[in-house]
This record gives sequence, structure tokens and C-alpha cells, in this order.
Amino acid sequence: MTANTAAPPLAATARSVMDPIRYMVLGTIDEDGCTRTSPVYFVPHRYRDLYWVSSPTSHHLKRDNRLSA
Repeated sequence: MTANTAAPPLAATARSVMDPIRYMVLGTIDEDGCTRTSPVYFVPHRYRDLYWVSSPTSHHLKRDNRLSA
């Protein structure tokens, strides 16, 4: 990569990706090992942490904390 084609700073890239959207697809793994995806609305906090609301009875992340967003 040359100086003319250097990647923009990470913070600017994060803002350009997250600012125009408010939902993402969250992927977890079911009890039988199959993937489960659900669209969720989220709010970025300082572009480092993402917060979303889920059902209080949801156990997907309690059972298996692997996650893809």
C-alpha cells in the first residue's frame, strides 16, 4: 500500500459503516449446532461497543457465547 492509497483511520471507517444503519444481523448457534440469525436494532457506544435489546427469556448467548454480527 502506498501513501496515496493508505487506508483511512479505523475510527473514520467505523463511523462511515455504522452511522447510516441501525440494524444488524446477529448470528448465534442453536442447541443442535445450527446457526440462527436474527435482525436486531442496535446502538453503537463510542464505536467500540454495540448494544441491542433481546427477549429476557433468550438463552442463546448463555448456552454458547459465540456470536457473529
